Amino acid sequence: MSESTLPPEPTVANREAIQSRTAHIDHPSLGVVLVCMDPTGLLAAAMGWNFVSRLRPAVASALREKFGEHPIVWEGPCDHLVLVFFDVDKADPETVERDLAERLSRQVDVDGRSFFIPTYLGIAIASEVSTACDAIDLVRASGAAVHQAILSSATSVRATADSIELLQQEVAATTELAKAIGSDFSLHYQPIVDLSTRQRVGFESLLRWQVGDELRLPADFLDAAETTSLIVPIGRWGLTAALGQLAQWQRKSGDTTLFMSVNFSARQLVDRGLVQHVADAIATSGVPAATVWVEVTERNLIETGSPAAQTLLELDALGCTICVDDLGTGFAALRYMVEQPVQVVKIDRSLVSKVGIVEPLRSVVGAVCALSASLGILTVAEGVESEDQVDKLRDLGFTHAQGFLFGKPAPATEFEF
Repeated sequence: MSESTLPPEPTVANREAIQSRTAHIDHPSLGVVLVCMDPTGLLAAAMGWNFVSRLRPAVASALREKFGEHPIVWEGPCDHLVLVFFDVDKADPETVERDLAERLSRQVDVDGRSFFIPTYLGIAIASEVSTACDAIDLVRASGAAVHQAILSSATSVRATADSIELLQQEVAATTELAKAIGSDFSLHYQPIVDLSTRQRVGFESLLRWQVGDELRLPADFLDAAETTSLIVPIGRWGLTAALGQLAQWQRKSGDTTLFMSVNFSARQLVDRGLVQHVADAIATSGVPAATVWVEVTERNLIETGSPAAQTLLELDALGCTICVDDLGTGFAALRYMVEQPVQVVKIDRSLVSKVGIVEPLRSVVGAVCALSASLGILTVAEGVESEDQVDKLRDLGFTHAQGFLFGKPAPATEFEF
């Protein structure tokens, strides 16, 4: 959500307007709905910014026609927002939410022309937001709920007592992340072995964030980085550091086939400067391009022709090895693998752990390995933790493996060549 989407701190005039519109409703019975229009700026870009100034009154007018005098529809303090106030003792919140969604799913007349207006709803009800002391607080809570609705692609979200606090924590986390780039991040590495020889043939680089005495794992911060532009500089730093380390290990071992797998998110794949940055990092480090595994998750496999798919094609043309991580049992993903330049797939640990227990699952994973082999695609079993798994994985046709059995993620200093 852009900064302009959230309600600003109310001015004196806005505070007075909100208070006057809600004065007749006892605070414990007050409900607020914030309607966020055109959150991506689609209409503004297509129709011009002057159109946006006419959009808000048009939507407000359509809602007034729908509701009459109750609930109260106010155009609000921002170009992209309309506020709806109602008394929960007189209007059921679920009904208000449903009626709003129904009306906003239909076209709205703007200057004599009909348009569909993309909208998200943030709903704050005093009885559910115990931290809200007045109507102003409820408006802020409804803004926090809209933010969550946009992030989750939900039509509407109800605010809770901690909605504003969670939003403040998100702001603090992204600020902390921005400060940490280039100073507090480090990489750990997990070995990947050739199953036929059990020899270490490569590594996956894994991001870590040092905060005081605490070492944070990607699950603690990557979502925040992914929802902002911070994943781009973090990812660029990680790639440069990983290839620098790979170059050292290749020189020490004399093995120029030793590879490094680096994770890339969907947001990184649409970064127009990514391919050039990868090319520059390869040139600076001196490692062969084929030893750079570009690792993307199954859910980030993109339809042919999209910007992200084009990036994968360009990285393949650069000579990098394209690797799909966390592959599940979805054969839709295999279709994308045929259409895109995939050379390696990693089978998710949740499947690997069950191949010796659940016979139907073993058959499915075996079929994935067989199909991959027929396409010349290498297969990596993730999360291998015991010796009794190794023979089963070989029998299924896996070519490579990684997991605690072969080594836990660790700093570069813990590996010898």
